[in-house]
Amino acid sequence: MNKADYVSSIAEILCGKDKDISCDECFKVGKSHICKNHNKCRISEKTEKQMEYVLSSINKCFYLEACPGSGKTEVVGMKAAYEINNWKQNSSGIAILTFTNEATNVISNRINEFSSKQNLYPHYVGTVSAFIHSYIVQPFAYKLKQYNSKSNDNSFRLIDKSISSNVNPWLKNYKCKINYERIGKKALSIYGNQIYYDEKSDDYILHISKFYEVPFEEYYKSEAFQNRVNQIRTQNGNNWMYGYKYCRQLIKECKDSFNKAGFANFEDMNNIALEILRNDSRIATRLSEKFPVIIVDECQDLSYVEINTLDILREYGSRLHFVGDLNQSVYEFKKVDPNDIFEFVSKFNRINLENNFRSSDRIVELSRKIIPIGKEIIGQEKDVFGEKSLLYLEYNNPKDVVTDYKNILKAYNISFCQSSIIVKQNSLKDEIVNVKPEEKHLLISALQYWGQGNSYQKQLALKFVGLQVSKWLKDSGSERNYYCPKEIQSVFKWRIFLRDVLSDFSRDSKLMNFKRINKGWYADARNIIPSILMRRFIQLEGYGIEGFNLNKIFNGMWYKAVDTNKQIELYNDVVSEENIKTLTVHGAKGCTFESTLVISSKTASSQSGHWKAHWLEGNDEDKRVGYVASTRAKYLLVWGIPKLSDEDRNLIESIGFIDGKKIISQLNSTN
Repeated sequence: MNKADYVSSIAEILCGKDKDISCDECFKVGKSHICKNHNKCRISEKTEKQMEYVLSSINKCFYLEACPGSGKTEVVGMKAAYEINNWKQNSSGIAILTFTNEATNVISNRINEFSSKQNLYPHYVGTVSAFIHSYIVQPFAYKLKQYNSKSNDNSFRLIDKSISSNVNPWLKNYKCKINYERIGKKALSIYGNQIYYDEKSDDYILHISKFYEVPFEEYYKSEAFQNRVNQIRTQNGNNWMYGYKYCRQLIKECKDSFNKAGFANFEDMNNIALEILRNDSRIATRLSEKFPVIIVDECQDLSYVEINTLDILREYGSRLHFVGDLNQSVYEFKKVDPNDIFEFVSKFNRINLENNFRSSDRIVELSRKIIPIGKEIIGQEKDVFGEKSLLYLEYNNPKDVVTDYKNILKAYNISFCQSSIIVKQNSLKDEIVNVKPEEKHLLISALQYWGQGNSYQKQLALKFVGLQVSKWLKDSGSERNYYCPKEIQSVFKWRIFLRDVLSDFSRDSKLMNFKRINKGWYADARNIIPSILMRRFIQLEGYGIEGFNLNKIFNGMWYKAVDTNKQIELYNDVVSEENIKTLTVHGAKGCTFESTLVISSKTASSQSGHWKAHWLEGNDEDKRVGYVASTRAKYLLVWGIPKLSDEDRNLIESIGFIDGKKIISQLNSTN
């Protein structure tokens, strides 16, 4: 087929274009709904490779290998709409899966733009996690794990690995008989929510903190744990006590008791889904019949367990279409290994997208220096600034580089709202936007963030007030669900409740008076907060709030002041007030900006965050971080980096960057 044939075949299904007129003629008369608010035909503007995928067979497995800015989301939306318009069955459909709610919304909007269908049923658009939870775990896990709910609700409660037993004393019912031993320090208790099984390594993983996890076998062999084992053996005169198999069984029993009670962390949910499909061919058959076609966008973010879950559905008849770029795999909290995806799709039919419609060729060439890609990628965006498209700015303090970046944006006449600051670590993001995620004064900080209008800060405010209220209720869920207590049956209702509580607090002049010491604020808060909370708790009636004795919350020292005689710290955000988004690398995936400032960590001790040690000279995972961060910009890419040695200056300039401070000086001298 040539391009004209591709266009004709797609247009016939998507917009019903008359075969006797060209796409240009169709566009001029405005007959097609899919071209509304566009300046050219949305079908004819696609490349032959993009249209080849839209017309690819859904009876075969395909891998659409994308590159940054290749328009894959647009193509996924068009492909889904094309197949939906062609679909004849009423009881089965296509599942279109991705990894975030934001991406789900984008794909849903694209499908609606391209499809003439008013209702997407029986098709499904959602996240991989929601698909696995809704169609596999929640309907069937209670049987597998022998969970018998006291109510009629047998669904599993998602519990965060990081929540504390101090805030959630119910966790002590699932305390492991194995502690986390530390040399010279008190041992830490381990609870069921901190344990998960790793399918790939056939080992249990112990989640000790947000920043540290350890495989059980490695922990068992550690000096600290072996010291404890030898102590027990000496005390009991038995050199065989606490062997590896026995201790591993104790870990397993703790995990099993946690699951049997209807609780699971994120990894448990995926493991349970895989176990269900392996154990019951009827469920696998029914699900593959319900969704004979599964399209996964951003497939590089699939975990090992998720790949195996989808592979079982493939074995039972589902056809898989994976869309993504393995060089953009940076979903580290799921321990994603691009090699797992690469091996899995090696037997799929493959189509490559090689045009980058996002970036100028200079930015594309820089990305190829970070990761030498075997295929040719062509930057299609115009080269507006020539050799001044790649700049570096040195800093002593990461926040200082933001001011220089703003000056460059003004000089280049680039809008702040069309620009972004990208960092690797959440800690650096918080430093730049002036927030403290580990805040002692949760409500004081929440109220200040809530009033500043930045979406990131408002989200943090909701989490802070959610954590504080859940502490009072002595029942906390996961951070991603705003610490919604496990007894509250609707995260949505909980979030609305938190929003309304914050709004009520914000209207009280005493609670909003931060120009005083902490002691005075807490004294007022103890008088004001109870009546507001009791009034708002009514919103949660019928959703599980009845299980709490609310009258006991406000007894005794229910809200003790911290740092009583210190002045309340005031926050001022120097970034968000001027509409420059600050994103993590993962949060920036799929985004396009006219300009980006990518800020390197100050030292190489960070995880994948340093420009030289990681992005240019690091391992594959390190380089993927630099690659993703540096491929979001259309016209101007700026790296913010710590002060350079002469050797490092030569290195960064050898790959195409020029000193941004010199550009600022030149621009100032001409004004």
